[in-house]
Amino acid sequence: MNRSALNCTEYRQARKSDLVQVADLLNRYYVGNLDSVEQLVLMNSDVGIVVCLVDDVLAGCLCGMSATSNALPPPARAMITYLPSWSLHGERFDEARTLVYGPVCIDHSFRGRGILAGLFEQLLTLARGRFDRGIAFIVNSNPNSMAAHIDGLGMTFIGEFTFSSEPLSTLAFDVP
Repeated sequence: MNRSALNCTEYRQARKSDLVQVADLLNRYYVGNLDSVEQLVLMNSDVGIVVCLVDDVLAGCLCGMSATSNALPPPARAMITYLPSWSLHGERFDEARTLVYGPVCIDHSFRGRGILAGLFEQLLTLARGRFDRGIAFIVNSNPNSMAAHIDGLGMTFIGEFTFSSEPLSTLAFDVP
C-alpha cells in the first residue's frame, strides 16, 4: 500500500473494538510490552485513548490519564511522585488537575505525516475543562521524540527522573 497516497484521516476516541489493535501497535514498539487490553480498557475509561485511522488502518494512538488513575503504567507512577517539585508558569503540579500524556505510538510507515499533532489536539479536546495542565515523559536516549514534543507540540522541559536505571525527561503543557 502506498502510504504517501493515503488521504482519509480520522481522529477519535478509541472504541472497545479498537483496543486489540492498539495493544498490538504499542507492543510492537515498546520494550516490555507495556499494555494489556485490560489496562487499555481502564485507560480509555479514564480520559481516553485517541486513535488515528488512515483509510481504516490504525496509524497511531495516544493515551491520556488522570495523575490519580489506577491505570498509570509504572514509569508514569514514578513520574507523578515528583509533582510537588515541578512547576509550569510558576504553578506547582501538585496543586493542579494534571493529565498524564502517553504512551503514544505511531506506526513507522505513517511517521512524519503530522499524525502526532492530530492525536495531541484530539486528546486536548477530551481533556479540556477537566485538567489544567499535562505532563509526559520521554526516554533521554530518544532525541527524535524529544524534538517532536518540544519543537513540534510546544511542550516544555520541567525536570528529569530515573525509572529502572533509565534517565527520563519530563515535559509539560497547558490544557487550554
